[in-house]
Amino acid sequence: MKMKNGIIAAIIVGMMCITSGAVANTNKKVERAAVSQISQAGLKSFTGQVKMKGATVFLETDKGNFPLEGDALKKFVGKQATVLGTLKTEGNVARIVVARAMEIK
Repeated sequence: MKMKNGIIAAIIVGMMCITSGAVANTNKKVERAAVSQISQAGLKSFTGQVKMKGATVFLETDKGNFPLEGDALKKFVGKQATVLGTLKTEGNVARIVVARAMEIK
């Protein structure tokens, strides 16, 4: 009986590994498709620390600080985030018009 239970447990673990591998592959395909759609939409990805000075929310990156324009960005203040958007330049100030923001955990 113990041998039978051990074999059943091994089969279940094997099936779980196969299933999780298929899910991981599906997730990678979805991520690649999303990146492709983002590129086609003309959006760019920016990563950095979201900060706030006065009423301005901005993204601090290794290439500089960029004011962010969009909805519900204050919830990202103090966090690392990746934002997808368009870089708009007016005079000597570049800002990011945010289409989507995601916290990096």
